[in-house]
Amino acid sequence: MRSFPAILFLDQSGELGGAELCLADIAELTGERSAVLLFQDGPFAELLRARDITVHLAALQKMAARVDKGASLFAYLRAAPGMVVLIFRGLRIAKDFDLPYANTPKALIVGAVLAFVLGKKIAFISTTFSLPTISARSIGA
Repeated sequence: MRSFPAILFLDQSGELGGAELCLADIAELTGERSAVLLFQDGPFAELLRARDITVHLAALQKMAARVDKGASLFAYLRAAPGMVVLIFRGLRIAKDFDLPYANTPKALIVGAVLAFVLGKKIAFISTTFSLPTISARSIGA
């Protein structure tokens, strides 16, 4: 019988949202061989702990946590040191897992670096953004 890989789920939010509730269900199903690395503490961490899911916190500095897709280049540059600290914290935790699973786009950035440095594959299923629809007319048909 084949054993499942040890999965480290990554999520930036400490809050509860649809992506987080979905992740909680998946993490619960994967059992003891998984854990969740959160970039912020909050109600999401409490829900995971209530379900006996291992939670690791690698707090993202406030400046980096405020950066979103609408932020300026300067905001991204100011947030870079906080992201580096988060990545180093994440490396110490991720080395013990087979597969990082990024639950959000911001977690994907961190997870991709972790996977690259540790020589691992990464899983990413986005529930938080979508690509624009392309029709035949828009491509010249």
